[in-house]
Amino acid sequence: MDFDFDTFVRQKVFALSHAPTGGVFLLAAAQAVIYPLVHLGLGLDEWLHPGIRETPVRRPLFVVSSPRSGSTALLNLLDADPANACYHTCELIFPSLTLRRLLPEGLTARLDALFQRRFAALDAIHPLRFDQPEEDEMLFMLLGNSGVSAYLFPYDEALDRLAVSRFWRWPAEKRARFGRFYHGCAQRLLWARGASRYVSKSPHFLGKIDDLRTWYPDARFVYLVRSPHEAVPSYLSMLAAFWQLASRRPASAAAIETAYTALLELAVHGHQALQRVPADDVLTIEYEHLVADPRATVEAIYAWQGWPIAAPFAGCLARAGEQQRGFRSRHRYTAAQVGLTSERIRRDWAFLFDRYRFERAA
Repeated sequence: MDFDFDTFVRQKVFALSHAPTGGVFLLAAAQAVIYPLVHLGLGLDEWLHPGIRETPVRRPLFVVSSPRSGSTALLNLLDADPANACYHTCELIFPSLTLRRLLPEGLTARLDALFQRRFAALDAIHPLRFDQPEEDEMLFMLLGNSGVSAYLFPYDEALDRLAVSRFWRWPAEKRARFGRFYHGCAQRLLWARGASRYVSKSPHFLGKIDDLRTWYPDARFVYLVRSPHEAVPSYLSMLAAFWQLASRRPASAAAIETAYTALLELAVHGHQALQRVPADDVLTIEYEHLVADPRATVEAIYAWQGWPIAAPFAGCLARAGEQQRGFRSRHRYTAAQVGLTSERIRRDWAFLFDRYRFERAA
């Protein structure tokens, strides 16, 4: 089993020693029980269904962006087309087909209700639902080392040293092991859905562009970009809300600064890596265009991919456009609330401001 025991144990020891709350203990206990069962189930999947290993993952589509740049909204739209296989939250937590079939009837619904109650405070920022698509980075939690770990506890520099958000710095052999695990999960979802198109999103993919191209030489990327004046404070505000829920501990200025530095390094690395991808394999879309006309955005992606739009999906896109016109976000944030100034954001994120001509001030 390709499990990063060292990182996982160090994370848990730090979390349990710094915020020994019931939620932190419960999460550690649940992971200790569930993770071995999931890996056992994944092995049984391939033994019971040998066709999984033979399932090709051709020309996967990866939606990449800095957090809070519209990737969730776009993935929800793409997921409405049954021809696209996108992982849902329940499948990311329990990716084993065998294990999901063995779960008691009604357990998933009860877990979803518990999940919604636990994270109700995040509904205005990032609603979490078992039956909705979510980012693939959650799969790597099953290997004990994922960028999603950053949401679970305000680790300050301790989490930073674990380099969970800097995948490109890991040893090549370790990255390859994570890639093999990820490929098996992609095969499993395609086989289970009877689909041929694998579609995924994760902000953490910005740190995996080169590796994704190694794993899938025919991969293509939709790159969403949003003004850092909006995306950066929104992300740090969301992160602080996650930390408050997970650890009952408010975010310190040091934790926010560490998260900001990691976010900036991830964005710079991803932006540079995408410049090395053949131009025909990257489609850049500005956030404002997505929210102004989601239907036209998806139609542009499908035209670029050469995918047909079936009539039922065309209806979904039309309804999405109508709903978007009346949408108003309830998430409120400012740069000052997370210890930033417009001047610093403009200076640090010049690589985006200069290329996409975003407004200079929030």
